[in-house]
Amino acid sequence: PLPYLLAICFGANAGSVATPTGNPQNMIIGTLSGIPYTRFVAALGLPALVALFVVAACLLWLFGDQLEQPAPASPFTDPPADPQAGTRLSRPEFDPKLATLCLGTMALIVLGFCLGHSLAWTSLVGAALIVTLGRRTPRRLLASVDYVLLLFFAGLFVIVYGIGKAGLAQLLFNHLRPYLGGTALGQAVVFGGFTMALSQLVSNV
Repeated sequence: PLPYLLAICFGANAGSVATPTGNPQNMIIGTLSGIPYTRFVAALGLPALVALFVVAACLLWLFGDQLEQPAPASPFTDPPADPQAGTRLSRPEFDPKLATLCLGTMALIVLGFCLGHSLAWTSLVGAALIVTLGRRTPRRLLASVDYVLLLFFAGLFVIVYGIGKAGLAQLLFNHLRPYLGGTALGQAVVFGGFTMALSQLVSNV
């Protein structure tokens, strides 16, 4: 399972660059800058696609021998007649109607983003639509939410907004500006290297 696990982790991280809703960093940038959704995707879609190809090439180079072997048996099986029989996971039941609803709602949400509607409200309307038409108990869905993670990112957004409102970000930029270079390309290289180094030492968030 290792190459597949790495593919999910690296692929999600590389692909999340493409949109303002891909990761918390992009959400902060997209929200505070006011860059339209379509313009953001047009600027970062190609770099994200290139990053995904690089990830795929690296994984094929590292795990090519393993991937050529026959796929291992699935850990899932049909539910046994006796609940006490066996220890393997039961296969989740596929619901075509719910899948169609989710895909259709996702398409409407992306359309709303592209039309310039609020990211937060568009997402909430989509979630409410799925809960209402999907006829699933909201309590079960809400119980699976990682509230610690939500609190962490909510605090992150508050801190970033506070730093910007207090003028600390502008003050820091003014001090660093002489070291960033005079051209757009030079600034991009210096700033990109700076953030990449800190992302490895501290966190990409």
